[in-house]
Amino acid sequence: MQFFIKGNSFAAPFASDPVERYVEADNPLDAIEKFVKSFKHPAGLYFASAYGSADDYHKNNQPLYNVWSKKAEYAWNNEEVPNGVDEKELVFSAEKMRTT
Repeated sequence: MQFFIKGNSFAAPFASDPVERYVEADNPLDAIEKFVKSFKHPAGLYFASAYGSADDYHKNNQPLYNVWSKKAEYAWNNEEVPNGVDEKELVFSAEKMRTT
């Protein structure tokens, strides 16, 4: 089965680079994990979501699975990343990122 992945790198140096690709996998989590392992942008991965198809993404359907960096998590909550937290650490979730 193929899943459509939509993601962005960390800003490098001023703007992030968008990426879209199909990944062959048995389920959306496997697709995200394969995508993360193959993502070679020098700035690292900021956020990515898996969809059933590009149409699902363009029709604003909910993603099937997400991965985001700690920096994205704190930024979407309008918070600074605390000292000692790796801003590039990834969080995997079938749920949308919670914002306060």
